[in-house]
Amino acid sequence: MRAWLIFWLVCCPACVLAGNTTADILAGATYRCVLTHLHTEERAWDRLVGNGISFDDHEGASFTGQGYLEVAHRRFGSRLPVAGTIALEVKPTQAGGIFWTPSLSMAITDDRTLVVMVSTVDEKGSLFREIPVGKLALGQWHQLVINYADRQLEVVVDGARLLAKQLHGSIHPQAPGAVLIGAWKATDPPVGNFPKGVQDFLFERRFTGHIRYMAYWDYLLDDQAVAGLCHTRGIKDVQDPASVMYEQYDAFFDQSRAGDVEGVRAIGKAMRHYMARDPRRPSFHLTAPMDAILDPAGAVYHGGKYHLFSYRNMISLLAYTPLAHYVSDDLLHWEDYPIALWPDSPLDTYGIWLGNLWLEDHRQPKMFYTALGQSGKYGVMAESDDGLTSFGNKRLVMDDMEHHDGHVWKDGDRYYALTTRQHWGRSADSLGDDIVLLMSKDLMQWETRGTLFSAHKHRNPKDNQQQWGFAEYPYLLPFGDKYVLMLGTRPARYWVGEFDKDSAAFIPDDPEGMLLDYLNPFHCFNPLMVDSCGPQGGERRIIHALQLYASGEVDGIRWSGTHVTPRVLEFTERRLTQTPIPELEKLRKLHSKTVNFQLDSAVQQKFVTLKDGRADILIEVPGGQRGIFGFYVTSGTRPGDTASVFLNLTSNRFGVKGGIKMPIDYPELGSAPAFLPQDGRSVSMRVLIDGSLIEVFVNGQSCTGVLSGDCRAITFRPFCEVGPINVDSLTIWNIQPEM
Repeated sequence: MRAWLIFWLVCCPACVLAGNTTADILAGATYRCVLTHLHTEERAWDRLVGNGISFDDHEGASFTGQGYLEVAHRRFGSRLPVAGTIALEVKPTQAGGIFWTPSLSMAITDDRTLVVMVSTVDEKGSLFREIPVGKLALGQWHQLVINYADRQLEVVVDGARLLAKQLHGSIHPQAPGAVLIGAWKATDPPVGNFPKGVQDFLFERRFTGHIRYMAYWDYLLDDQAVAGLCHTRGIKDVQDPASVMYEQYDAFFDQSRAGDVEGVRAIGKAMRHYMARDPRRPSFHLTAPMDAILDPAGAVYHGGKYHLFSYRNMISLLAYTPLAHYVSDDLLHWEDYPIALWPDSPLDTYGIWLGNLWLEDHRQPKMFYTALGQSGKYGVMAESDDGLTSFGNKRLVMDDMEHHDGHVWKDGDRYYALTTRQHWGRSADSLGDDIVLLMSKDLMQWETRGTLFSAHKHRNPKDNQQQWGFAEYPYLLPFGDKYVLMLGTRPARYWVGEFDKDSAAFIPDDPEGMLLDYLNPFHCFNPLMVDSCGPQGGERRIIHALQLYASGEVDGIRWSGTHVTPRVLEFTERRLTQTPIPELEKLRKLHSKTVNFQLDSAVQQKFVTLKDGRADILIEVPGGQRGIFGFYVTSGTRPGDTASVFLNLTSNRFGVKGGIKMPIDYPELGSAPAFLPQDGRSVSMRVLIDGSLIEVFVNGQSCTGVLSGDCRAITFRPFCEVGPINVDSLTIWNIQPEM
């Protein structure tokens, strides 16, 4: 690693600096912006964007997260994109972007991880790459120094070399742009019609804290100069407890880019084993090895295996995003595969959003996805020639409107697709976003057929998305003589009705529709996986969904998001039903079973502690009763850490009250229709608990939530609020997933 630095020292003797004080070293910089003593220092920026920036002789520039300094690229000379040294002295007080250049940028994530984003080019294309460096304490001064040249990158923090690596590609900017001090910000993303707040959330992170200086040298500083900037005698190679995970996260991307399936599988397994120590983390549900898992963007059964794709990133979850790839034999044990689709072309520079696969016609598998490219937000088709491991041969196919999500199907000799036209609440009437039908003869040329359906603005909105009538990830599925339109409204909703492809119209039987889940505010779903494990070997449709609000950490390394239990999706009595896949029963180990008893005050005193916080609980009661019963599930020691899981036989409702993370209090959530049988048949309620994730099922309806406690110990006890209630059986299984 040091050989390349020695080469630069020999070829660039100017980088051997005589002085080793900060002032001496800064004096030799190609560019410097000293933010202390501005009465004697040149104001080395060209524009102050926003507000909330003040200056102090000692503390330098104080940023409040509302503004940043913009520096014209010309001040840095011609070498900034290629090689050199960048140094800053900063005191951050919360997460945010530190600086941005066309080649390199730096930000602090919510879990205080310092991340470098590098623009690289290799034989496959150009892309932005996130590389975690280490933890950064808030409220303290830090000296940050980055040395970079061609394929080499080194980061020193406070005299400790936390990163020294060879990049898979060469450092090279994808587009010119200004340098920003006090912000991480994508340059001109193709979302100009998005509200500014949404654009900022997706593509910008501003700094909060103090910055004393930023400087750039168009050559590499040696260790003596770097130590001088850091006020240390020398540079130490140091690893913190999280370093191994950061190295594995970085290696995961390198091995993915190289297409090394076995290497990626091994790294993913090691990362998952490390993160499994968090009791809040689900173990028989799909999560990312670390960082976040988001939408199930592509879900298929192909080649005897289940494949699922999703986004991953650290700084901004939906900017510069590639599509990660997960593979399973049984829908319960997932392995990491190489990243399948990279934002490495002008078509998708700013990221890849939801995609779905087309596997028919005996052709190469195709991924249709929403791409954020240099000239717009549109629909792109990519192909795989290696069994879904990777996708290439990208082609722009849907560009006559701004594309947002959707899926493709075939009817006769024509192909059809859905996408969403988003208005962001700008429509004058009660209508929100439109669901648009597209048609094609060859999958290459698509024409707009018309607006199939329009979401409605919420009558009593709790947030902007309800106020706008926001909708995304539309799916239209046939069930017998009916069609079901499923939309990512807030919360997610579906309608049963008629579909006329000739007039491009969907006519719902009930304009209100029904919810897909009655507890999850952001129930992002994908219902397109179909296998042959149904009755008598027939087709079985499986729906996947995201529970965004599950999160936790190990040694300060965060994970967030989990996918719910894969569910068999069926259409019964003019409504959708979802039941956990029967494969889950293979993980059961009987804890206890009690039959033919009465649920009363005596039974209510019996606590059960769940082994490892994972259980499958089934209670069955005879029909024809009235009353309210359920379980108290306690996940922590705080007063609000007890959730009440209830079934009200009188009102024909079930749900969850309290003890749940609920960042958005939609009034529709918390209570679901139970659809109790009217013929006296027995009634059952099933509860799945996996770390912090809780799922409740009654007659094919679901409530999916996240327990609020630390989940170090999870207990539950039955209760009867109105009764007593006669019980046929109460069965508790421990769930024992294997790593």
